[in-house]
Amino acid sequence: MRRFAFLLFALAVCPGCLVHHWTATPDGKLLAGYCGKTVVVADADLKALEKYESAEQPAIVEISPDGKWVVYNTEKSDEIWLIDRATKTQKKIAANAGEFLYNAWSPDSNRLAFVEKSRKDGPMAGLLRIYNVKTGETFTALEDSSPAYGWTPSGDALFAVQLYGLQSEGETHFGRLVRWTDGENPVVLAHVAEMAFVEALSEDEVLFTSAIAKLPAAPQGDPFKSMRFGLFRASKSTGAVEQLGTSEIAWFTLSPDRKRMLSLVVERPEGGGDIKAHLDLADATGKTVRMLKDKSAYEKSGPLVPAWLGNGRALVPLGETETRRFERVDLESAESTDVTETVKGWTK
Repeated sequence: MRRFAFLLFALAVCPGCLVHHWTATPDGKLLAGYCGKTVVVADADLKALEKYESAEQPAIVEISPDGKWVVYNTEKSDEIWLIDRATKTQKKIAANAGEFLYNAWSPDSNRLAFVEKSRKDGPMAGLLRIYNVKTGETFTALEDSSPAYGWTPSGDALFAVQLYGLQSEGETHFGRLVRWTDGENPVVLAHVAEMAFVEALSEDEVLFTSAIAKLPAAPQGDPFKSMRFGLFRASKSTGAVEQLGTSEIAWFTLSPDRKRMLSLVVERPEGGGDIKAHLDLADATGKTVRMLKDKSAYEKSGPLVPAWLGNGRALVPLGETETRRFERVDLESAESTDVTETVKGWTK
């Protein structure tokens, strides 16, 4: 059985790989997810509109902001597929013997960022590649990139994490948080230890997670046992880096308007024991607005994390894969509606 501690370890070791993603358009009118080996596009009421068969179990499913495209990779992570909703067709846009990790659409829906590993073993790093939907061309933006990156609101730049001093799998990795712009040298904003999730607040400011550690640090076999993780903000214009709050953040995602965030907050029992976590709604400064789900909701959990449905609602998966249920949460009132049967209806 998969306990939440396993998910936390997956988050730390392989953000974007073992963690499954479903996504919605910024207005919340369309959601892209999966049911079994089928990629599904659903409407705002979670009713299935379109279905596309996949050869393997989908894992990361990202709909473009304009709703015209869906890109996905599978648990094998050795291919990326692009769905054209206008023609109801799909095509393979990348494949190799390694892995493709995490997919990020540019705000104008014209470009897709992903990390390409040359082999399945070794550290979770590879080439940060940019695919142009209009031309079908792909180029390398950064080398030795972690699967942690986010576009600025204009789509002119990417915040990403480049790893350095790579160790063998399972040991501590450190890297530099950079701002990449095509044709310019990357600008270093901060140094990151171990786990990293990255979301752009603006053209100059970025939120990211990192272990709260000082460099140099000795390699760690299990980073969660010896490190604590926090949420940080870095600014390109001022050069400032600051930790936001004191909570330990395992994962977070910004709302489409970048004003609020969903975050999984770690709870560590005094004297050791199983790591717990709960789901919070916070503002863009990291200040908690309210707890959405307490730790009892995450006693057991699979790899699928919550998804924004516009700026005012969220789809929250609960339980392990085999017994997963879904709740749609109104973030103003914190009222939850069980929508499990609606999602299960995708198979019909």
